[in-house]
Amino acid sequence: MKGGVQSEQQNAIASFYEVIAELSPKWQARSLQADENSQLPLETFLELRDAKLFGLCAPKRFGGHSLPWNEFVQLTTTIAASCPATAWLVGLVGSHAAIIARMSEECQTEVFRDGTQQLFATASLQQQSTVFKCESSFVVSGKWSISSGIDFAKWVVLYVRHEVFGSVPHLVVLPTSQVSIIDDWNVFGLRATGSKSVLVSDAVIPSYRVINQDACFNLNPPGAVSNTDAPYFGRSYIPYLSSVILGPLLGTAKGGMAAALDVLIPSYARIGDDRAGAKPLLELAVAESAVELRIAEMLVANCSALLTSFVSAEEDRAFFENKWNAIRQDKAYVVKLCNKAMDRLADELGTRGVFSTGRFQLLWRDLKVMSKHMDVRWDRMMLPVGQELLKAQGVCPS
Repeated sequence: MKGGVQSEQQNAIASFYEVIAELSPKWQARSLQADENSQLPLETFLELRDAKLFGLCAPKRFGGHSLPWNEFVQLTTTIAASCPATAWLVGLVGSHAAIIARMSEECQTEVFRDGTQQLFATASLQQQSTVFKCESSFVVSGKWSISSGIDFAKWVVLYVRHEVFGSVPHLVVLPTSQVSIIDDWNVFGLRATGSKSVLVSDAVIPSYRVINQDACFNLNPPGAVSNTDAPYFGRSYIPYLSSVILGPLLGTAKGGMAAALDVLIPSYARIGDDRAGAKPLLELAVAESAVELRIAEMLVANCSALLTSFVSAEEDRAFFENKWNAIRQDKAYVVKLCNKAMDRLADELGTRGVFSTGRFQLLWRDLKVMSKHMDVRWDRMMLPVGQELLKAQGVCPS
């Protein structure tokens, strides 16, 4: 029986790669216009939905796929090479289905009533909020920024800090019919994610769609009782939530490498004898960028494998004791490697890489914005590692 389930899952994964291979040229062709419009086209959203690429991290009992984490990350890496914003929707926004799966049964039943091929946006950057507690509901108002995919989402998960909830932020789930979208995503990169702000005015939210952040993200959340087909439904969720960016990030850099080579290979062939010394310099630059991306790919694969493998509460605790800092370190180093590779390629391209009609500049800009995400920031990831190492040697005060 187990072998049959695994075979069925592998067939599903193979079919995803087939449809991605078929649709990627379309996504790539639309990427520059999507960047200009600061939103993915409706055609891309419908293709993703029809290909069932929004249910990759949703529970099987509601029609999702509950993919192993390493397979999920690899799929988003593949998509990002053709269109980073499309991978962002499938990866980061698509993974929010797992947050819903960790909430109360009543919340899951209501939100998944229309199936898993829908988007669940989040909005975590709170600008302002007011919250009133009623007998069995909350009345919420406020403004939240950076809600990726909000134009296509049916639901949004707000990250709410307010004295009504005490010292721990709460997650508040509401239909997008209760929010107004503010078109303020005027940014340098990742424009096509359409990560606009949302305004909420006196929205009444039943209590079963509100949960303490720690209760949702820590070991054994409410939804773990019913959803047992993937570790990310029941284990501590922060390692998953903060690592999902690795697929789009790595894929964007790999796409950038391919875009650069499309320009550099013809240029290399045209280098004449009078500039023979330029050849080895270009060869070294391309080789170094290639090996940096290969190492980054190995680090991403290692992180993903660790998050795929542990399934018990004991392993969950051991993970935070022994592995969490290593993953944080690896995430930050993946970002550094991808940026070094892309920056070197940008230097080799020179002015050939800066035209708005070229793919490389789009991928380079998108990578830069991804790299600013708090879950992969160098100082935020590396400082705890250094502190742990120094404390272990008795150097750093406790």
